[in-house]
Amino acid sequence: MKKLILLFISLLTAGIATSQIVITSAEVVGQGDVVVQANDDNPDPSIQPGDAGANVSWDFSALVEGEVDTLHFVNPDDTPYGGEYPSANLAMTISDSGYFYMEKNSDKMAWIGMVTDFDTLGMMNVPVVPEDIVADFDMEYGNTLDESFYIMLQFEGTVPQVDSIRMKMTTESSSEIDAWGEVTLPMGTYNALRVHETATSTDSIWIKTALGWTFTSATESSSESYSWWSDDPGTGFVLATLSMDEEDRQATNVTYMKTEVIQDVEEVAFNAEDVNVFPNPVTDVLNMSFTQEMNGTIQIIDLTGRTVESRNINSTFMSVDLANEPEGIYFYRILNDADMPLHTGKVVKK
Repeated sequence: MKKLILLFISLLTAGIATSQIVITSAEVVGQGDVVVQANDDNPDPSIQPGDAGANVSWDFSALVEGEVDTLHFVNPDDTPYGGEYPSANLAMTISDSGYFYMEKNSDKMAWIGMVTDFDTLGMMNVPVVPEDIVADFDMEYGNTLDESFYIMLQFEGTVPQVDSIRMKMTTESSSEIDAWGEVTLPMGTYNALRVHETATSTDSIWIKTALGWTFTSATESSSESYSWWSDDPGTGFVLATLSMDEEDRQATNVTYMKTEVIQDVEEVAFNAEDVNVFPNPVTDVLNMSFTQEMNGTIQIIDLTGRTVESRNINSTFMSVDLANEPEGIYFYRILNDADMPLHTGKVVKK
């Protein structure tokens, strides 16, 4: 009898250590969280997605850290372009690449638009129509999702007789949570669900001349990826994503969490009453005073998203000279010493 009891306990313990999980909205990042991601653009051949099914083990401990990005999840109202997306209740910033707006509720976390820098085109506001579902709650083994969305870019032509160019990028994707088990990253081991996604993207181009809009071309491409998610409170976002070469079935790139999520950073934020910005409107020198010593960075951003001034501060007062900047509307952004946005406001330059 004792042997049977011990066997039962050992089986139960094994089931607890690696078990099928369900991920809800509550387990995924919210305002104030910070995620640090690393990138391995030449993954070791041992980094493989493996088979679908139950109780699978994935060992990605051989991942090598390359470029690192820090993702800040903030209140959209504390960003310069929050008014462009009134339905957004979550925004994400990645370094200086712009703002990504999302809607998160008990059913989904969906990407609905972005204001970001498109290389030589500068900052552009690009809605995602109707949306791109990043996480479909509740996430559990066997779930599937089919979706279609597009983004549209329009900009001035760069050759004679072409007034404007319009690009429409349409994506159709199918995904399935096809495996569950235990995944090991350089930062630790976690119970996880695996999402297998295939997608087809079509890039269509139109040009506008004196005769009106003319369709010129469409280019189609396909992609395949695997992503791992966990319900562990230390994660809250995609643990790892493997981008695959469809021909040789090798991972071509891996993005993965470098550290566990830094949670509730918003708790250290101060209110609008904690900063006094004057004069506003301003003609030359803009002053900022704080109710307590501020350690971090002050950024001044114009309507194109260009940072016209960035200053470190470790006091209760600072001044910024805007005399040489054109008249118009500017935003100021206050970041703490961890580069976490604390507060954003508007300034008018006369």
